[in-house]
Formats: sequence, structure tokens, C-alpha cells
Amino acid sequence: MNYNIVKTILLFASTLTVMSGAIVAPALPSMASYFSEQSVSDLLVRLIITMPALMIAFFSPSFGKLIDQYGRKTPLIAGLILYAIAGTSGFYLDNIYYLLFSRIVLGIAVAAVMNSVTTLIGDYFEGEERSAFMGYQAAFMAMGGMVFVSFGGAVADLDWRLTFLMYGFSILLILPAAVYLKDINKEKKESKAYNNQNPEIEVDKLSVYAIYIMGFLGMAFFYFIPVQIPFYLKSINIEGSVYGGIAIGVTTFFAGLASLSFSRLKRKLSFQAIIGISYLVMAMGCIIISSSASFTILLVGLCTYGLGAGLIMPGANLWLMSIVPAQSRGKFVGGLTAAFFTGQFVSPIIASPIINASSIGGLFLDSSILMVAISLFWFSGLYKKIIPS
Repeated sequence: MNYNIVKTILLFASTLTVMSGAIVAPALPSMASYFSEQSVSDLLVRLIITMPALMIAFFSPSFGKLIDQYGRKTPLIAGLILYAIAGTSGFYLDNIYYLLFSRIVLGIAVAAVMNSVTTLIGDYFEGEERSAFMGYQAAFMAMGGMVFVSFGGAVADLDWRLTFLMYGFSILLILPAAVYLKDINKEKKESKAYNNQNPEIEVDKLSVYAIYIMGFLGMAFFYFIPVQIPFYLKSINIEGSVYGGIAIGVTTFFAGLASLSFSRLKRKLSFQAIIGISYLVMAMGCIIISSSASFTILLVGLCTYGLGAGLIMPGANLWLMSIVPAQSRGKFVGGLTAAFFTGQFVSPIIASPIINASSIGGLFLDSSILMVAISLFWFSGLYKKIIPS
């Protein structure tokens, strides 16, 4: 078995989740202009971005159970095929409601791909190798997002419909996935000896719920950047969409750097300590962002914010992998995936009343207080009174 090819497939398949929204984000203004002639509201156009996240959150738990029962490989390949069909349909669909339905189907495809890929990583790798690869996965997703946003913007300047053709990238992964990926856990489960030696163990549900909550909050906080920063720049008199692109790209880049360093941190620190550090560093970034009077200071805050945020996804994924049995890994990964994407979907909803009551700067300052409280919860050892593991 060629593990380099396996790793490449898993890493590129992981980027499909970021692509689901990032590719078409730069095309939204052009799409809004096009569909305005059909008396379509801007809200419906914006749903093109958020609809996949909602579907991923809704269907992930079901896919998690499905891949535990029938294996990881078949749902992954089916998801890759569906991803290409649903994603590229925006190239020729001329009705906003049909387009939104295609985004629903795309979200279902991403749920199948994301849960299968993350669970396969848990099956293929163990110990430090798993820690390192989870970091690579998060970094690849972060860097991929930066590349896809930039490339999607360039393509959108030609024609907004062309951006949807980029979803056809998943076609390139179908054959390699079918040939090189193996359902390792499924093959083990068919072994009577394996089943006798690996009975289903009781899972610490309090720890699982804590991981879900940290994943949900981490993603909700992280999406303050792409959703709110363009408006924040305007509020502090920094005009030009190029600055928004740089700001989001810098945050994503530093999140990727943090993810790459995760395995080294894990050798010295517990999962709880890493989560505590991530929220504390994000809080520091929020404070700098909220007091920014120039683009340079804002970038310092965004770099800091990204370094903290980049530890959350690999930290939550690996902590979960370490406490759940292989036989039901898919179910729990599905729950965490749902938590991540629910956080992404509700991020602007959570932010809206705080912004209305104060400002976008106030949103980041208020968020820093909650982040410090979360960090203290893990650092103080208070969690030991509630969560045993």
C-alpha cells in the first residue's frame, strides 16, 4: 500500500469542504446583480454560501452512523461523485431556487466526504502520526481556502458561472480513491478475533459533549473573520475589497501554520491545555482587532487570532479520536462535524445582536471576554470537577 498516495487523496479530499463555500464567495456580487433582474432578494443569493453548511450540520450525524455500519470508502466515493454533479450544476442553472436545491445536495455530498475522510484518518494512523496528519489536514484546508478564494475571485471576474466548474475537481479524486483507499476498519470488523479482542467500550459522554461545544464555539468565532472583517474595515475607513481579501488570507495562513505545529505541541501538552491556549491566543487577537486604528495593527490582531484558531480543529478531532472506540468512530466524528458546521452557519446570527447593540469592534471585544473565560476553565483545572477525562 502506497501511503503517500493515500495521504495525498485524504488531504485533497479534505479541501472539498472549504471549497463548498469559498469558491463562489467572490462571485456573490455578480450573482446578486444577475438575479436582481428576476426580482430575487439578496438573502436568497447569500443562502448560496450558507446552505451547504446547514446541510452538512444536519446530515453529518446520519452519515457518521452509516459509515460505521457500511464502511468509509463507499460513502466517500458516492460523495465525490455527487459533489461534482451538484457543484457544477450552478454553471447552467438559471433559476435561483433550482440553484439553492443544488446547494442542498452539495451539502449532503460534503457531509459524506468530510465524515468519511476524517474517520479514515483515524483508521489509518495512530499516535504521533495521527496527530501530525490531523495538523496537516487542518493546514491543507486553511491554505486551500486561501487559494480557492483567490482563484475563485479571478474566475468570477470573467463570468460568475465559471466558478461553479471548479467543483469538478472532485472528479480527479474518484478513481484514486477507488483504487488506493482501503476500508481498514471494515476489514478488521469482519475478523472474529478482532471483535473478541476489541469489545465496544463505554464512552465518556461528558468529554464528547465538551469537545462538541469547543468545536462549535471555535468555528462560530473563526467565521467572524470572513463574515465581519470586510464590514469592519469599512467602519474604520479602510476602503477597497483587496484589503478584505488580504485580511482573510492572512488569518487563514496563520491558522494553517498553527495547525502544522499541532503535533509538536501535543508531545508536551494535554488536549485540555492546547484548547485553553487556543482560546487565550484568540482572545488576544480579538483585543488587538477591536482596538485597531490602522490596517497594520489589524493584521497583527488577525495573525494572532489565526494562530489560536488553527489549533481548534486538529485539537478537537484528535481528542475525540482518543476517547471513542474504532467501531463507532464514524458516529462521533459525524457529531463533531455537525458541531463545526452548525457553528459556521450560526456565526452571523450570533454576531448580529451584539453588533446592533454596540459595533463590530464591540463584537470582538465582548468575544474576547468569553474566550478568556473558556481558557481559564481549562487552565484552572475546573473542568476536572465536571469532565473526568
